[in-house]
Amino acid sequence: MTSLLLLPNELTQHIASFLPCSSALNLSRANRQLRTICNDKIVFHNIAKYNLGQPLLSENGIELSETHWAEADSVLAKTSLQETIRIAYAAERCIWALLESGDTWTLRKAKGINSYELSRWLPHIMAVHHPVAAQLKPETFLELQGRLQVHFQSDEFSPNLLDVNFILSYTILTQLRMTGNGKQVKAPFDRFFSVNHIRDPPIVASNGVRLDGDAIKSLRQRVRDYGAFRKRHCEGFGLDQATTLLPTFILELAVHGSSSLHKTALPSPTKIPFNSFMDFLPTIFAKNPAPTYEYDNEDDNVPFGECHTQMLSPEFLSSGQWTGYCSDQRRALGRRRFDPRMHSIQLVARDTTTPDWDVGGYTTYTIIDSQSRGTDSLGDFSLEGRVRHNDGDISLTKRYLSKDLSCEWEARMTPFGMVGAWGTGRGLDTRFGGYFWIWKEEWQEL
Repeated sequence: MTSLLLLPNELTQHIASFLPCSSALNLSRANRQLRTICNDKIVFHNIAKYNLGQPLLSENGIELSETHWAEADSVLAKTSLQETIRIAYAAERCIWALLESGDTWTLRKAKGINSYELSRWLPHIMAVHHPVAAQLKPETFLELQGRLQVHFQSDEFSPNLLDVNFILSYTILTQLRMTGNGKQVKAPFDRFFSVNHIRDPPIVASNGVRLDGDAIKSLRQRVRDYGAFRKRHCEGFGLDQATTLLPTFILELAVHGSSSLHKTALPSPTKIPFNSFMDFLPTIFAKNPAPTYEYDNEDDNVPFGECHTQMLSPEFLSSGQWTGYCSDQRRALGRRRFDPRMHSIQLVARDTTTPDWDVGGYTTYTIIDSQSRGTDSLGDFSLEGRVRHNDGDISLTKRYLSKDLSCEWEARMTPFGMVGAWGTGRGLDTRFGGYFWIWKEEWQEL
């Protein structure tokens, strides 16, 4: 220790930058002089950027394709020392998680609050595209999602469910980018549901044949009101439905989509600028993982999964073109058919200025004008409807310009784009047709 104190401060800081975050913190607590030297933003900036635990991970057969966190400088430019330390420590937690042999770590509850511990840091470190977070396997979070889904009630709020659905979607898309093989990504899901069929009851076909091991069928069971166009009380498509559906939809699309579908046809998480459009992004390792909106009631907490309100604005909706897929399930819910990709979707959006009465009270809207256009296998179509600001509910009508055909879209905006159900008919008589997911074309790899 004495010899370390004799070194120039800059050299001591350089040495500390090679330590794991927790070790650097312990060093800074050794004495007052080291605290002054090491408790510096540049030290923890470098730890977050460069200390990816590569030797330790390599010893355990995990190879990182990156040597540093590419977005560190832009993300950490305006953060405080404490925020930088929290990000560096969250990255270290990812390294520990990668070395875990099972999923027990995902089930740990946070002390003092009714929340799972990973909700305090994991979605956040993924949203800033830290490379160690991208190595986590999606099947690791299936047990946690199942527990949350069992206990979730439609009249209760479940921030942790939104968090784990974000993690699942992020990790599935990342694995698809790495492997380019949907069946390879799906295989561990199949094994999970084969082993855990007691907690996730097996599906039985009409002829009595058990269908254990089909992850897509089991994941569909976790989507509330799967196969119904509207949820109870005609409140539209719920955010819990949209976020729980998305991992299922991604897997199904990757495995059973058209033969021309390949990894570049789906969005890449690293191309999605979560940090730029997720307002009120919670602080990593905050005492309460949910931030607070500046409403009249200061106790109204908004979880990580609902921090993307900027995506409901006319500016976001109208900027750039959208693309995506629809499933066609009009004949049978188990039927796996996807229409060819929708593309060149250009939304024309504007804000309303006067609040109207709607579900939950007075609210304002983003209006999607009928000049909005897109193209699919049947031809050009228009989109017209509204986005409700108080809860993000989206209602659109899709009309083909050269055919007497139309359908209704009910959706929610998620951090990965617009996810919802479509159907034919109007109002309460609308018949379920399938699901859809559209995202910004710029989120795909070139």
